[in-house]
Amino acid sequence: MAADWRRHQNNINITTETVVPSVPKPLLQEPDDSVYHNGQIAKDEKIEQLQSEFNDLTIVYGDRINQLRSGQQGKGVISTELRGHFDELKVWKDKKRDIFAAREKIDKDINDINRERDKLAKQCHQVYNTIDQLEKGVKALERRLTTNSLSNHDEKMLIQEMEKIKNSKPALLQREKLREQVEELRKKQKGEGTDLPEINKMLQGISKKIEAVKEKESVFTNDKAAH
Repeated sequence: MAADWRRHQNNINITTETVVPSVPKPLLQEPDDSVYHNGQIAKDEKIEQLQSEFNDLTIVYGDRINQLRSGQQGKGVISTELRGHFDELKVWKDKKRDIFAAREKIDKDINDINRERDKLAKQCHQVYNTIDQLEKGVKALERRLTTNSLSNHDEKMLIQEMEKIKNSKPALLQREKLREQVEELRKKQKGEGTDLPEINKMLQGISKKIEAVKEKESVFTNDKAAH
C-alpha cells in the first residue's frame, strides 16, 4: 500500500507564462515510506494487544465473580488449574509487551536521530548535499575559476561559493553517520519481532486451555445444581 504522498499526481502543464516558485529554504524532507508503514503496523499490533488484554481481564473478572458466588466444594482444584493457566498467560503476555516496548524505544531513538539530521541539513549546501556531489561541485567550480575569464566580482562570488561547499563537508559526514545509525536501528527493530509468531501461538494455546477449564467448571456447576 502506498502512502498518501506516493499517490499519482495529475500532469502539470508548463507554459512560458508559468511562474516557477523559488526553491524552499530549508529544503523539505521527503517523508520516509518505511517509517510510515512501520508506524502503522506498530499501531495495529498495539490495538490487537490491548483488545486481547481487555478480553483476558473480562474472563478474569467473570471467574472471580463465579468464585465469590459459588462457595461450592470441588471447585478449588478447577480454580487452581485455571489460575495456573492465567499465570502462564501473563508470562507470555509480558514477553510480548516487552517486544512492543523495545520496538517503541527504537522508534523514539530513530526519531531523535532524524531530528538531529534535519538540524545538520541546514548546514549543508542546498545543491551539493552528498559527499559525491560536493567533491564534483568543488572540482567543477575550480575548473571554471581557472579556465574562464571572470570579473573580480564573479571571481569573488565563485570563491565564496567554493568555500561554502567545502565548509558543509563536516555536516554531510555527520549526517551520513547518523543515517547509518538509523539503518542499524531499523534492522534491530525488525529483529525484535522474530519471536512474535511463537509467542502468539503460545498465547492461543493457553487461551484454549483456559476455555476448556471454564467449560469443565460450567459442567461442574450444572451437575451441582441438578442435584
